Amino acid sequence: MTSQPDQDANPIRVLTFVNRYLPGNKGYGPVRSVSNLVDRIGKSISFFIVTQDRDLGDDSPYPMILPNQWQIVGNAKVRYLKPRSFGLAGLLMQLRFTQYDIIYLNGFFSPLTIRILCLRRSGLIPRRPIILAPRGEFSPGALGLKSWKKRSFLKLAGIMGLYDNLVWQATRLEEIAEIRRIMKNTAVSTERIFLSPNIPSRSPATRKPAHASAKKGLELRIVFLSRITRVKNLHMALNLLQDLRGDISFDIYGPIEDLRYWAECQESISALKKNITVTFKGEVLPNQVASVLAGYHLFILPTRGENFGHVILEALTAGCLVLISDTTPWRNLAENGVGWDISLSDVSQWKRALEVMVQMNEDEFEDRSNRAMEYAQSFINDESTSKNAFQMFRETSLDMTR
Repeated sequence: MTSQPDQDANPIRVLTFVNRYLPGNKGYGPVRSVSNLVDRIGKSISFFIVTQDRDLGDDSPYPMILPNQWQIVGNAKVRYLKPRSFGLAGLLMQLRFTQYDIIYLNGFFSPLTIRILCLRRSGLIPRRPIILAPRGEFSPGALGLKSWKKRSFLKLAGIMGLYDNLVWQATRLEEIAEIRRIMKNTAVSTERIFLSPNIPSRSPATRKPAHASAKKGLELRIVFLSRITRVKNLHMALNLLQDLRGDISFDIYGPIEDLRYWAECQESISALKKNITVTFKGEVLPNQVASVLAGYHLFILPTRGENFGHVILEALTAGCLVLISDTTPWRNLAENGVGWDISLSDVSQWKRALEVMVQMNEDEFEDRSNRAMEYAQSFINDESTSKNAFQMFRETSLDMTR
């Protein structure tokens, strides 16, 4: 039998299961979403996090952790388990012998989410409110990948009633409509949807980026920093460079999660002209992301769908302009003078934005770089996202007394 966490004075106890958590960094976005939530409201809400004891793809556990014990990590109590403990039996043990008021799940198609909902459907765990955050998995771009498998699963899940009586977290207005549209076909009620946007990381400082005075005409340093998978669409970014003139360097950071897709990207790299230098730089630790991005003029991410895009905010915080798709919450960037958000179908606009960056002189870049930092800091200082998240948990906890 596992031990219970210490009792807290806080009235709301939230138990969440995530495949990766701090100090892990390879599952960057999901890790950041949960850790930012804990950082901002963890003194008002008691978070208990159950996660694996190692990072994505690693064979060994994190050093300096206490396995299978509750330990303090920031504002949360965290329990690190071996991967084999994430099966149905291991999860059932955690759910039966931990006191909690709410279960908080991230990812609709996540096997971890599905296992916990199957345990609930079988009546094996206590009836408690469950909040589910799809994390952008219902966006058209995300659903388009392996769509037949996802459609088949949705049909089966509807028959089983797997997603009945949930509370949903939408992180943007468009996601509310996406949740209702997709779940309508499964006859699942989606009356309880909270709009609770992702909470940004606290900004360490608003220093002037090291590269702010280094932009010369016809020179452009571009960076891609994300997981190398089809949904992040690195292949499109590389193809956009084909006819670009000037002295262009393009550095790629991130874990290679799809080797077949990476091979396609390498073919595109080999076809580029000699004025374009592409370098794969590998992975970056979370505490090094800001300093890495500060060394570039432009961050590019033609993603097919992004629930938030923490790295987009970090690029802006570092004074790096951004060129991204319009499938993220980051919109109207051109109007704010900090970058571009463009439809994936409008290739000519993507190329035009790249040409503008190549031609941009030192003074204009410095002005836009400063604007990007101010824009990011204004967003980070907005406390409304923290208040929305707290209200979501508070109102959900009231379900127990109704």
